[in-house]
Amino acid sequence: CINFLTPYLGVGGAIALVTVIVNGLLAVLTLKSTVSMQQMQLVQPELEKIQRKYEGRNDDSSKMRQANEMQALYKKYEINPASSLLVTFLQFPVIMAMYMAVQRSYAVATGSFLGMDLQATPLAGMQSVLNGSAEGWMYVILFVFMGVCQYFSMSIPQMIQKKKAAEQAEKHHTKPEKASKANMMMQYYMMAMIMVFGLMWPAAMSLYWAINSIVTIVKTLLVQKYIDNRKAKKEGAR
Repeated sequence: CINFLTPYLGVGGAIALVTVIVNGLLAVLTLKSTVSMQQMQLVQPELEKIQRKYEGRNDDSSKMRQANEMQALYKKYEINPASSLLVTFLQFPVIMAMYMAVQRSYAVATGSFLGMDLQATPLAGMQSVLNGSAEGWMYVILFVFMGVCQYFSMSIPQMIQKKKAAEQAEKHHTKPEKASKANMMMQYYMMAMIMVFGLMWPAAMSLYWAINSIVTIVKTLLVQKYIDNRKAKKEGAR
């Protein structure tokens, strides 16, 4: 597909369009699961509040009450914890398929994007900058751009979560629930891991990852709009 589109869009445009198409199809097929997963992120502070409430209480009665309260929370927000795993399960083979497509694509092997050899790694580009080559700066810019896009794609859900928590706290005249430090640390680890991989994989993969992150940001905002509209309709119907 990348090879077919490259004569019309250039290799960079081909990678971008394929990324958008693949993510669009995935979003349509997993819309319900995506909504459920995003809802799960939004109610995470409330789940952690329930878990803290029963922390250290290992008797069967406490475990039952905790399970019932969590189930009631899932029911309130129409969350299916099992279905929310579908998106995560499907993302990995898509990433591997794109990686293989980038590795084997004739258009990527023989083409260039903004003067970059898309099979070269950002690390090689950085090393060429240290050796005095100005051409390597494009690899540095692409790597930084990928990192910024990835950061915002991971941060947008937390920004929405904080906003919703603040709105709920103001509505009930309480203090907003804070996000778990463990979740924040996990995000930092994931960010660091992706950036390390980003140094060593082909520049074409960095371009794909940056575009994929932008698509994820747009998808997150659209799904949140859908959730808000659905909630508004339900409240209006009462």
